[in-house]
Amino acid sequence: MLVTGLTPAENDHLTAATVAAFTVAFLGSMAMWWVYFDRTGEPPVAVRPTP
Repeated sequence: MLVTGLTPAENDHLTAATVAAFTVAFLGSMAMWWVYFDRTGEPPVAVRPTP
């Protein structure tokens, strides 16, 4: 996240391509975090109690 934010912060002239790349990188990172925390919140199938 820090490296992704450094590029737009260091540029004086933001282009549409830079903003689009930053947005895609940021949203992709957030999606990976969301999937990671969503998947680690559930116990494995072998540990779940049977209904």
